[in-house]
Amino acid sequence: MKWFRSGVVCALVLLLSASLAQALDQSRQQVIDAFRAKFDIYISALQELQAALSTARSEADVVKAADRFCDDANRFVDEFNATREYYQDTEQLKSLTADPEARRAVEDFVNGVQKHIEDAQGTFDNLIRQITKYQQNSSSIRRVRDRVAATCRRVQLINF
Repeated sequence: MKWFRSGVVCALVLLLSASLAQALDQSRQQVIDAFRAKFDIYISALQELQAALSTARSEADVVKAADRFCDDANRFVDEFNATREYYQDTEQLKSLTADPEARRAVEDFVNGVQKHIEDAQGTFDNLIRQITKYQQNSSSIRRVRDRVAATCRRVQLINF
């Protein structure tokens, strides 16, 4: 899942934590908030996947949890791409990389995000264990395994 982490980290470059972003002007803050709202979808999807897997007692529970994660993660990608297109080539977006204060804040944020993504590795490891446990004779598990892989590739490919 290292390829998964690198794609998400690259996409997170524009996001800042709320405390760091307070010092930025309103137009920069608007861009950051727009992207943050999209990443909230993804972070929530990861948290829901973790919770669902911790209570999964059957193949059906694993399939349901994985499908829900894929639905939310794909919605994240769609909304992220729409937001990226909206802000593409705007002065607000360009100013986030041009301002030294914003760049420092972005670096701090990316380090924090990397930690969160590394922490989510256990959730993906658990999902893989669950899929492996049920995959021998289950077409629904094989389907969801392929769907999770495709979704993770899609998340990895997001870019600015």
